[in-house]
Amino acid sequence: MKNASSSFGLASFVRWVACILLLLVVVASAMGVYSTLFVNGGATFGTSAASLALLSFAVSLHILLACMNGCCCAPKK
Repeated sequence: MKNASSSFGLASFVRWVACILLLLVVVASAMGVYSTLFVNGGATFGTSAASLALLSFAVSLHILLACMNGCCCAPKK
């Protein structure tokens, strides 16, 4: 009889796909932060777009780290 915790199930596969998609979201939001902060060759702080870009980057990074905690560091049952 196989141990259920060592098999790679559908739920684990979906979690990994979600983590990969979230990684792409973090990369896209990092590119958005760069493009909004460094507009005309210099750093511009204080605009609404730059603040929202930083906020979206922080939120997406937090969600990615929470997802990776569930994928990589999940407790064995």
